[in-house]
Amino acid sequence: MTRKVSEPLNRPAQAGIPPRLGLSFWLIHFLGWGAFAGVNLILRVSREIETLQHASLSLGILLLVNTLLCLVYRQVIHWLKLRYGGGKMFWAGVFLVGVALGFLAALGTITLIGLYYMLSGLSSTFIFFMVDVLSNWMIMSLLLLVWGMTYSLVCVYRELHQVALQQQSLRLQLREAQLNVLSGQLNPHFLFNGLNNIRSLMREDVDRARDMITSLSSILRQALLSDQVAQHSLADEMVVVHDFIALATLQYEQRLDYQEQIDPDLGPVNVPPMLIQLLVENAVRHGIDRSPLGGVLSLRVTCQAQTLCIEVRNPWVNASSMPGDSNSTGLGLSNIRARLRLLYGDQASCTLLGDETSAVMTASVSLPLLNEVVST
Repeated sequence: MTRKVSEPLNRPAQAGIPPRLGLSFWLIHFLGWGAFAGVNLILRVSREIETLQHASLSLGILLLVNTLLCLVYRQVIHWLKLRYGGGKMFWAGVFLVGVALGFLAALGTITLIGLYYMLSGLSSTFIFFMVDVLSNWMIMSLLLLVWGMTYSLVCVYRELHQVALQQQSLRLQLREAQLNVLSGQLNPHFLFNGLNNIRSLMREDVDRARDMITSLSSILRQALLSDQVAQHSLADEMVVVHDFIALATLQYEQRLDYQEQIDPDLGPVNVPPMLIQLLVENAVRHGIDRSPLGGVLSLRVTCQAQTLCIEVRNPWVNASSMPGDSNSTGLGLSNIRARLRLLYGDQASCTLLGDETSAVMTASVSLPLLNEVVST
């Protein structure tokens, strides 16, 4: 199973091309126009301007005409968006088109109602309906402008939201790529030394050489899998650490005295893969390897106030040339810090402190006990 990388989001509708009409569009559209038509129906019937039958017909005509004009308005809005972007010319165009369509809405509605009256024998003239067009122009323009402005603002919001989601997706993909690069780094010197030591061991102890090959294979497998999972259990991480110590012992023999103190209850706790292994490897390279007599490499893992504390101690060689601060740690700890920053933000830390009196260097890592890593 590979680490889930955020899928590319669907691109927002291209400017000038209206998005597909969904249920929410029709629901809001008919609720808005239906409310206006319903109020108009109640007023005309209660004031005995029209009968309920005629007023219901007028309501249907009003909804039909304005729905068709709103669909046209919608197309024009996206065309204006394509031509002028979202500047003043766009909003001016939305306003002018709304006023023009308001006149067409009044003309179409009154004309259809007038034709119905004439065909029903309720009227013998059509002139007074044109007067009603002018009297209804303002109200229809206002309603269409409200519709157009609302629709335009919703489109702008959706575009901004889509852009924000795409940016977030790109950030997550970049973060995943950075983690893959960092977690995929394996010290080639360790690999070469391990292979050479195993080759030499095969002449002396074939069974032990076979075990060392198994340990090396386990480390390489974990290194390859480390870019596919963000975390795994502390117990799984310790298997890799023990395999590494077994190979390191093959090289350094009596010079390496490995000790560990780990709370057994912390086995299921999640840690980034290869994190502790990299801490131990760093201690071997900069401590045991530089010390002619070797020394003690100790690992201590504890839990304090919902924080996982990892400490690795090793001999501090050439203490006078190495500052107590961890600014000159090399690739190993820089890698760890970068991974922690990407995974946990400011909730994790990695420090390196040396004690000149005891000539011991201590690398400390603090991790929050979280079920999931923090997105940054």
